[in-house]
Amino acid sequence: MIIFLVRHGESEKTDKDPGLTQNGKYQSKRVAFFLKDLQIDKAYSSNLKRAKQTLEEYQKLCPKTNCEKVDNLNEIYRTIIGGPSKEGTSPNREEKDKARADEFFSKLIEMKARNIVLFTHGNLIRYFLSKALEIDAKTLWYNLVLSPGSVSVIEKQGDDLRVKAVNIISHQDSKYLKDFYKDVSDEAYLP
Repeated sequence: MIIFLVRHGESEKTDKDPGLTQNGKYQSKRVAFFLKDLQIDKAYSSNLKRAKQTLEEYQKLCPKTNCEKVDNLNEIYRTIIGGPSKEGTSPNREEKDKARADEFFSKLIEMKARNIVLFTHGNLIRYFLSKALEIDAKTLWYNLVLSPGSVSVIEKQGDDLRVKAVNIISHQDSKYLKDFYKDVSDEAYLP
């Protein structure tokens, strides 16, 4: 089984349930084109607006794929992957978010599908990657870049999980890539 983990496109800067920016919609279309020729058996999406909008772009190209929206793929609290706490957050949010993420991940790796795609969020993707790699998730807040509109890949063979790719952004256009490399380095590596 191959699990494709898609981070939603760039989202608006609001505290509520933000949607995608124009750039985020474009990134989502690029993700859809990247995935369209793969034999996806099942797609899941977070119930948050930005992830659902990213899924919608995929559904336009692959309307026959069985898609389901689930709360268990909603974003998780950043402290789970080593981020700082946020004032005003309920005291038991970390435990609740971790429990729902663990529940979905357990069900996911038991599924009999060949290829699955998840349209979800950066912190949850980091958490699932840490589970596949069997490493402490708390190290991933600063140490793992996941760009909007990126794809990461986990492969399951028998009982073994392998992380095959992280933060694939090659499907995005050259301007996006130039901006990405400028953000992570003093030099742009692309012309």
